[in-house]
Amino acid sequence: LDAAHSCVQLTEQGGGGGGGILALPGAMLNITGATLTGNAAADAMGGGVFACGATLSVSSASISSSQAAVGGGLALVNTTATFNNASFSLCTSDSAGGALYVESSAVGLVSSSVWRCESAGRAGGVMVQGPSARVSLSGTSIAQCRAGRSGGAAVVRGGGRLELLAGSSLVSNGAEESCGGACVDGAGSEVALMAGSLADSNSVFSPDGSAGTFAASNGAVIRVIEAQIMGSAAAEGGAIRDFRGARGDLRSCRLALCVATRIGAGIACNGAALSLANVTMQALTSQGDGGGIHALGCSVEMAQINASSCSSSSGSGGAFFCGAATTAAISGSWFDGNSATTSGGAIRVENASSLHVTSTDFTGNSASSGGGALSASASNVAMSGCQARWNTAGLAGGAVSLADGAN
Repeated sequence: LDAAHSCVQLTEQGGGGGGGILALPGAMLNITGATLTGNAAADAMGGGVFACGATLSVSSASISSSQAAVGGGLALVNTTATFNNASFSLCTSDSAGGALYVESSAVGLVSSSVWRCESAGRAGGVMVQGPSARVSLSGTSIAQCRAGRSGGAAVVRGGGRLELLAGSSLVSNGAEESCGGACVDGAGSEVALMAGSLADSNSVFSPDGSAGTFAASNGAVIRVIEAQIMGSAAAEGGAIRDFRGARGDLRSCRLALCVATRIGAGIACNGAALSLANVTMQALTSQGDGGGIHALGCSVEMAQINASSCSSSSGSGGAFFCGAATTAAISGSWFDGNSATTSGGAIRVENASSLHVTSTDFTGNSASSGGGALSASASNVAMSGCQARWNTAGLAGGAVSLADGAN
């Protein structure tokens, strides 16, 4: 189908689209200094605007209180769009994209805001769908958005990419099941929190929910580069959850004050890969294992990590829990003042896992049971060029405890 025919089909099959404005292939639409409010496209796309195969420019304009099945504020398909000083507020969708639905389109938002938008399904703020879908935020915030299922701020699928550049933020967004911030799923899909951007106080509401800020699955990638994630909360993965072949790449960033009611207040990793370099982990608290990072069946590389005051209030591995045949390497790092109620004040290694630690300092870590700095069972641990000072354990191994065939 050609672009025009495809767009006509989308509007006809959906019972119409673009409650306020409809732009079809070849259209060049400029919206400047305007207010679009109270528009609706019931059972269709784009409550305020639906653009398909068009070019769109929005400047100093607001879209508010609009509703659609998909893309409560705007729906963009095969469209190039720029937003400058634009605002989305109180927009809702039945399925995906409370504020904005982006499919196979290139979209840039500069000095703009998305506020208190909701989706009954996925992506309370922005839905990014398809291999050529790209959304870039610069000096733009997504705040207080909600999703009935996943992705309070955003969902990225099918090879799409969402990047937050300097001055951009995800703040106080939430979802019922997973990803208070953004879910990213599928090979080629990526979410990137880049230099000078921030994710703060995003959360998941369900007591069984996961990924307070970000979740990646099925080959997707999460990048956090020179940015911060703070104050996020979930049952598993207070800040980040990586699983099913996903990859997390964190560099020169900070994870702080995140909480997990079960495991992994900083990161919960299951069957995925993690690479961390020059990362600060501070005051990350889980009730279960792995106050900072919880890894099962993962490949983990950490260099120049500064983990302090992380804790497992009723489990093991205050800063790092390594289990289920996880392979991990730590170099040039510092573990200071971390704690666990059971074993491994800083690190716990178990269940056929392997850990290689080089040139790393362990200072003032504590465990109620064994291994103030490190505890291992039924696993392989190698340490070289490390220092352990003022670590304490209630029962055995103030610094290191090895049991059940660990070596």
